Amino acid sequence: MDEPHVVLLYGKAGVGKSSLACWLADTSNTDVFKISSSSAVLTTKCCEMPSYFYFYGGNLKGEEYTRPAENEAPDYSHLKIRVIDVPGLGGIDKHGQQIPDTQILADMTYYLKARAKDVKAVVWLQDANNPNLDYVTECMMKHYVECLGLGALANLMVVFNKYAQQYSDEVEAPG
Repeated sequence: MDEPHVVLLYGKAGVGKSSLACWLADTSNTDVFKISSSSAVLTTKCCEMPSYFYFYGGNLKGEEYTRPAENEAPDYSHLKIRVIDVPGLGGIDKHGQQIPDTQILADMTYYLKARAKDVKAVVWLQDANNPNLDYVTECMMKHYVECLGLGALANLMVVFNKYAQQYSDEVEAPG
């Protein structure tokens, strides 16, 4: 397969989409995927690296995927990946001002409709400290379906990100 798999990172502002994008791309260069060390949102437009990168782990399956022999480890080194990092709704900029959701949605709609046919997988990031479906999450889910269609739900995975303090005491230490 010559064309890279396009992976879309989706979720509310501040859930770690840009951090995951840098990790997947194995880069600490935050010129494209802007990571904030504060609550300020730096990703205000859809962005992706100018070139693909090779995926060396996990279990992404495309049309060219063939199951390895029983005693053989899978080889994913031939999979090319492009990651799209989208801004989340409900963000606050570095000046403490609310970023207008209407403008973000308009920009995301234009970008995603142009790339919709290319998206092979969607990773929805959700803050583990606030896993509830709120108004912002509901708006983003509706937007996701409007841009990519109901069929895109088949390639959707949800990742709970960030440290969930409230559950830490309930986890038993290995013993």
